[in-house]
Amino acid sequence: MKYHLTHLPRFVMLLGFILVCAPLFAQDKLPFAVTLKDSLFAGKSDQFLYNNIRLTNLEGLATDFSIRISAPEGWRLLAPGKDIKKHVDSLGATVVTIVMMKQQTSPAIWLPVKVSIGSQNKYKEYVFYVKADPINDFSVTSLTSVVQLQGTERLVKINTKVRNNGTVDGKYITTYKSNELDLRQSVPFRLHPGMDTVISHTVVLTDAQWNRLTSERIDITVADTTGTSYMDLVEVRKLQHELKDHPSKFNTFPLIIDGGFTQWGNQSTYYAGVRGDVTFDNSKLMFFYRTKQYGLGNNLERNVFGVDYMTHRWDLYAGHMGDYKYFYTYGTGGRVSFKPDSGVVFSVSGSLHNNIPGYTNDNATASAQFLAGKVQILSAVSANHDTGYNMNSFVFANEAQVIRKNNLKLLLNAGIGHDYILKGPGERDMGYAGGYSFQYNGPRVSIYSQMQYNSDDYPGIMRGLRIQSHTFTVKAGSGNIGAFYQYNRNPVTTLRDTVYNTDFLTYNYEKYGLVYNLSLHNGSVSLSGGGLQQTGIGGNTLPEYIFGEVVYQQRFGTDGGIYFSSENGYNPSYGNNNKPIFLTTTILTASYRWMGIKGYYQQQPQFDRTDTKEFLNYQQTVLAGPFVNLIVLKRIRANLFYNISKSLYDNSIYNLVGGMLSYNNRNNGFSITANATIPLESAPSQAPNGINQKYFNVILSKKFNVPIFTNQKYFTLNLLPFFDVNGNGIKDPGERLIPNLEIIINNIPFISDANGLIAYKHIDPGTYRLDFSQTKTIKGIIPATGLYQTIPVSKDITIALPFKKSSVISGVLSIKTDAISSSRLHPENIKVSATDVEGVTYSTLTDIKGNYFLNVPAGKYTVSLNPEAFTDKVKPKVMSYQTDLTKNMESKIDFEIIDKSREIKFFTPNPK
Repeated sequence: MKYHLTHLPRFVMLLGFILVCAPLFAQDKLPFAVTLKDSLFAGKSDQFLYNNIRLTNLEGLATDFSIRISAPEGWRLLAPGKDIKKHVDSLGATVVTIVMMKQQTSPAIWLPVKVSIGSQNKYKEYVFYVKADPINDFSVTSLTSVVQLQGTERLVKINTKVRNNGTVDGKYITTYKSNELDLRQSVPFRLHPGMDTVISHTVVLTDAQWNRLTSERIDITVADTTGTSYMDLVEVRKLQHELKDHPSKFNTFPLIIDGGFTQWGNQSTYYAGVRGDVTFDNSKLMFFYRTKQYGLGNNLERNVFGVDYMTHRWDLYAGHMGDYKYFYTYGTGGRVSFKPDSGVVFSVSGSLHNNIPGYTNDNATASAQFLAGKVQILSAVSANHDTGYNMNSFVFANEAQVIRKNNLKLLLNAGIGHDYILKGPGERDMGYAGGYSFQYNGPRVSIYSQMQYNSDDYPGIMRGLRIQSHTFTVKAGSGNIGAFYQYNRNPVTTLRDTVYNTDFLTYNYEKYGLVYNLSLHNGSVSLSGGGLQQTGIGGNTLPEYIFGEVVYQQRFGTDGGIYFSSENGYNPSYGNNNKPIFLTTTILTASYRWMGIKGYYQQQPQFDRTDTKEFLNYQQTVLAGPFVNLIVLKRIRANLFYNISKSLYDNSIYNLVGGMLSYNNRNNGFSITANATIPLESAPSQAPNGINQKYFNVILSKKFNVPIFTNQKYFTLNLLPFFDVNGNGIKDPGERLIPNLEIIINNIPFISDANGLIAYKHIDPGTYRLDFSQTKTIKGIIPATGLYQTIPVSKDITIALPFKKSSVISGVLSIKTDAISSSRLHPENIKVSATDVEGVTYSTLTDIKGNYFLNVPAGKYTVSLNPEAFTDKVKPKVMSYQTDLTKNMESKIDFEIIDKSREIKFFTPNPK
């Protein structure tokens, strides 16, 4: 059965519902309206943010409104105030300007500013957001400046305070480095904006580091991810009673013995050598001896030696001679040089050839270098007698540096010469040579121009040489663009005139084109292109082609980089068959930290031996493989690589592994370097480069410091600190020596042994400064003659040092942390200073428990900590105290450091 309501009852029910619910809905309607900006952003130059809030009264009566403003952390509400009242007329409006002041630590994230507005207990909360521009900024304060180690102490504790002054989370790395101690350690951490912390790092010295330590510094670098870094240093001192500045009291000279061994395939070679130099007061003697490469049928080398004695004005040399300035000489002879004045050198040299095939010329050369006004001139005469060619020759050559400025240089040269045939037909004319070199580097334009013209009768290795090289570049933005032209004609080679009597290596070329260089951030790009013509009787050289070259290199901070180069040539129609020829050499290397990959591709045309040099085929090589660079135990460096290559010469694929391993110990002078390549195929190859041959090479070197027993150069300073009981300043019988007493000599810390002796041995003659201001091992004594003394040393000397009773300032330094702090700040190695009324300062370091004491004369003192080492989060409760020791012998002063720093958040790898 269904029931139906008529229209009238339905209308009555709906009207009743409206009458009952309307007051409930009306309760949510506010008697005011608000408009404001929903977000404000503060740039780097913006200190204040303004938000104009418009408040409109919707009531028929004037109303008093309450406004409450809540600023987020890191921002300051500058106006109008946290709680204000505003009277607004009926249906009227007012504007409230909220001014937010950016703080140094205002974060670079959107944060809410809450504004609560209401009247008659009707409130509504409005929100707008503020954000500061990201700022990366931090500061570093070193809390440890000196660490002194006594006895068998090996722990070096270093405290460094870091504060994030920026507006974003900071990620930092603190690096502790010392080359002398072979030390490099890093600690990564992060800090929120406005936070600071104290990093307490402990370095445990190894036996080797401990043995090398006297007084060394550890460099501390704190760097963020933007590359900004701060650097400080901590001095680490080892207190010792005896130290040697030099290995011997006699003058020594370095003697280096080296040798090498090479195995390539089935062939082995080896050599050995020795060299050294002896330094005297005003002169120096250098010498060397090296064997030839033994193990081969080597008739082109000889054992060679040389002795060179040099003074301020003279240089006398005798032994092996090898020179290629005018004539290529290889033999035995000598040289005498005299320097009467600055920029003036006169020299005479001569050599006789050895019994080596191809080297048949004897030579004598005299030269003079001097100034003519502002022009530097070099004149030389060289006479040559060649028994192989039965010919005498001479050259008279001159060079003049006419202009010698930083951005402008001009060099001129000219010469004449003649060959005299002793036997056989032929007569040559007088030869001549001339040329210049010009260079200009301006703010926008750079010019380089060189030209050399030697006639075909000009004697020596430069006979017939013709050179032109011209470059013009203009700065364009962050790069430059330029044009160049190069020409080289060299009909005579060194090898043709000496060893092989052949022109196989004759090489002439002409090259021209355009070049563009662009500087990038930590990188560069170079593009060039143009035309090239070359002639070479030997070698697979394409006579003429269009070339294009590109070089790109880029570094990515200190982690890695990319290098790419490609040299290409193209001739569209070559030879009788008009065949297109393309050649290229392309290299790509990419590295990241300790690893990388390299690739290489080369395509070179092969020609026949006819006069027209017809194209035969291509020789193509493709090579690729990874490599790694490692540092092991700080002194061992290793490079390992794997290459896979394919050569179309014999259509084979080759796999090759190899590497380099080196060890260098500067302390004992020993070094060794080994290189090896091992092919993984055992089948013989027809490839011309011997790619399937095993190769191994090792070079060893050892340095010895050899004493010269006839020449004592260094001396010993002995110190005997003693208790001067009667105060006469002289060590009398019965006055005992003071053991375990600290004295600093020329910034090097010493401590007297159990017998009270300090010995500084094998030191240079001179004046040595004794510093007693940091003496802290014996309580209640001071030097009778003052805090600082100077002692001249010109022979072995022993000095007795009188000490007397002193006043003492002592105390303990404690660290108090709050309930939520997790600081690792330790109380040791914190500097405490006492300054008297005349400004004389005494200082010491706290021990592991924070205890300290200072030995001082009677007087009034200000005892303080270093204020620069603390901040508002880590600071002493009282920075300094006053004390009067004119009547009392001892004063006790304690310091309390309040530490409110927060925990360091270390990086942890994300699980994958």
